[in-house]
Amino acid sequence: FLFALVLTMLVFESCSTKKNTWTRRAYHNVTCHYNVYWNGMVSLGEGEEMLREKVTDDYNKVLRVYNYGTKEDAITLNPKMDRTIKKASIGIQRHSMTFGGKEYIKWVKDSYLMMGIAHFYKQDYTSARRVFDFVAKEFDNLPLHYEAILWLAKTYIQQERYEKAEASLNLLQSKLNDDDFPKSVDRELPLVY
Repeated sequence: FLFALVLTMLVFESCSTKKNTWTRRAYHNVTCHYNVYWNGMVSLGEGEEMLREKVTDDYNKVLRVYNYGTKEDAITLNPKMDRTIKKASIGIQRHSMTFGGKEYIKWVKDSYLMMGIAHFYKQDYTSARRVFDFVAKEFDNLPLHYEAILWLAKTYIQQERYEKAEASLNLLQSKLNDDDFPKSVDRELPLVY
């Protein structure tokens, strides 16, 4: 009985995001990752797979490196992408622990990026741009910053704002030698160019 009582008290003590303690950070990291972020990423992956199956290339035109389909194709993805956005929002609202301007829950940062990608696949480029811009500015000391800039460049390309896309890509190109530059962004950079 005593063990159950102590365990219950620990769980309720861990739920608050108002105090910066190890147990609270651990609780919110685990809960945000496995209850929210993971489900959002599964939904995002299912939506990407649906898009790959639905979109066909027109061989009478120059083929795109990335084919995100038409607006009608994007509409079919809405349920999956809306679920992804909802999961990201839940992760951000319920699990964010910011103290002194620093976010302590890793999966909250990743949830922002996931939300932007879902907006991108819905072809809601204005919302996607806002989210990617926020991530790039807010988390500029993390590798996530580079991924957000890459997605920002993709967004500008889809909006046919090529000068802004080029500026974003040039910024990434200038940061290639940074120690924390992600290999995934390095591999994808030439394709986006």
